[in-house]
Amino acid sequence: MASSSKTAGLDLGHKIEAQYGDAIEKLQAFKDTTTFAAQYRDQVSVFENLVFVNLVLPETMEPKVAAAVATKDGVLSTLGTLRVMETSRNNPAAAAFVRAFSWVSQAWDDAVQRSGLSLRDYAAVRAFKGISNASFHAAVEPQQVLVMLQSSVPVPEDMQAYKEPLIALLRILASA
Repeated sequence: MASSSKTAGLDLGHKIEAQYGDAIEKLQAFKDTTTFAAQYRDQVSVFENLVFVNLVLPETMEPKVAAAVATKDGVLSTLGTLRVMETSRNNPAAAAFVRAFSWVSQAWDDAVQRSGLSLRDYAAVRAFKGISNASFHAAVEPQQVLVMLQSSVPVPEDMQAYKEPLIALLRILASA
């Protein structure tokens, strides 16, 4: 009787594996990716706080320009709009926006480098932040996150490209 129950259990296990195996594997990969992204995405924002502190702004600016770059979020929003406007050069309003704000991009890049990260690594961690979701999670100190990422914590396959740039960023934050 125990043997037939064991066989029935194994048969059921094989049927479930055959029917749902791919779905379970995809769900596990999604969970791993989401967990990884949620754990490290906040560190990019922490680094951008440091960049904002290192941002050198001109002594005099038009009031609308000064208002646009008064906060980190304002600067990041301006940079996003600038990228869009740069592709719309035939539009006079877009061209005027680019003329008024083009210095912001160079100033931000300089601040990124003054903060200790290469522009290549910053572009990678910005892309990482962009693709990661805004999962609710408890923020972890950069030192702890760095130790975890440098340990044998598994990194999902589709997140491998972000590991080294994240380590570079976390080293800066851990020492700040």
